[in-house]
Amino acid sequence: ICRLRVATAAMRAAFGRVTRAWTRHTRRKGTFRRKASGGGGTGGGSGGGGGGGGGEESGAQGPGGSGLDAFTLATFAWKRYLHVLETHPVTTKAVTTGALNGLGDLLSQCVFEKNSCIDVNRTTRFTLLGLFFVGPALHAWYQVLNRLVPSPLLRGTLARLALDQFAFAPVFISSIFTILLTAEGRPQEVPGKLKQDFKETLVTNWKVWIPFQFLNFKLVPLHLQVAGANAIALFWNVYISYTAHKELEPKVV
Repeated sequence: ICRLRVATAAMRAAFGRVTRAWTRHTRRKGTFRRKASGGGGTGGGSGGGGGGGGGEESGAQGPGGSGLDAFTLATFAWKRYLHVLETHPVTTKAVTTGALNGLGDLLSQCVFEKNSCIDVNRTTRFTLLGLFFVGPALHAWYQVLNRLVPSPLLRGTLARLALDQFAFAPVFISSIFTILLTAEGRPQEVPGKLKQDFKETLVTNWKVWIPFQFLNFKLVPLHLQVAGANAIALFWNVYISYTAHKELEPKVV
């Protein structure tokens, strides 16, 4: 059975932790109030029957209660994320990027490569790549980029975009290929990999990221630009994982 279930279980556990944290938070604020039932024993909202005449029923229960809705939970999670991003920026960006890397590799293996079983070691390597390299590198690069070109005007945005895509991106992509192949114990394949896939990957990068990064640099505050890039990073990670793990074509003698 495909080991994608392991990742799914982990995501469910994380969602459960967020839900429990939200419940504790709202109870402290007094949002959850128990409502006394009426004389006929009906609970608060549509939460169900109470105990005859004096029963209590939480309004958070049942389909008609005032329980958690998806929008409220998402808003709470986003506010918590922004708080942690402000207090621990590098760690938060690294963990977020690592999670998206891992999920992107799982999707690449299950959906595009149609592997019968997940290569857990490969997913682990790709996750660690995001955690220890991609996330911290993007954080540092965006800081440097905004110091080099601080202008908020259009020409400043275009200058940052040019530096990002034509100076940083080539080095960044080649570094990803090099790190992954070295971690897999195949450093001798790095030159061949770069020769075979680097140009195509870079051109695809320009097609995807130039329009998006223009909007990111122009509209998004500096501290949220890595999070902004993560908005489409999942789909990009699927492509990068697929490309990075393609076998080298045999040399024609």
